[in-house]
Amino acid sequence: MEFSQILVAIGFVLMLHAAFSAVHFKGLAQLAGAQTTDHLIPLDVKLEVILSVLLTLIGTLSLAGAFVPFTGSQALGESSWTANITEAQAFHAYNHRNRFLRKRVEK
Repeated sequence: MEFSQILVAIGFVLMLHAAFSAVHFKGLAQLAGAQTTDHLIPLDVKLEVILSVLLTLIGTLSLAGAFVPFTGSQALGESSWTANITEAQAFHAYNHRNRFLRKRVEK
């Protein structure tokens, strides 16, 4: 297992533990007779959620690999963007309205 996968796994486990702790605290507060608006989630559970999100985020971003340059000219290299559009099959139009417009113009 890579280090980034371990970070993601630890982040998920911490998130599950924080959820269990929040539910456990809510049950204990209800047993103590507190109103539903009287108790908030404890600070340690909130910090555990923040830590787990950060660990999962860092692990996921490091799993993604190298990022592609943001500008199009760097991403495409020497080729132009018009060359890539004209080569794409989705932009080819074989049955378009030109044949109908040509008949109207010739009349």
